[in-house]
Amino acid sequence: MKALLPLVLCMGLAGPVAAQVVIGQTTGVTGNSALNVSETTLGARLWLDAVNSRGGVNGNR
Repeated sequence: MKALLPLVLCMGLAGPVAAQVVIGQTTGVTGNSALNVSETTLGARLWLDAVNSRGGVNGNR
């Protein structure tokens, strides 16, 4: 417990940092699951476009 005290105290000093939002997608590209890759990718792209058109995630696009 004593070892965590300095870490907890330092966390209070950390300020907000602007960072890039990274969103990943996993999908099968071989076998039967490969049949839906284009639909899955299109769905992800449409969702990202919709989120970005509303200002992104916490103001980050």
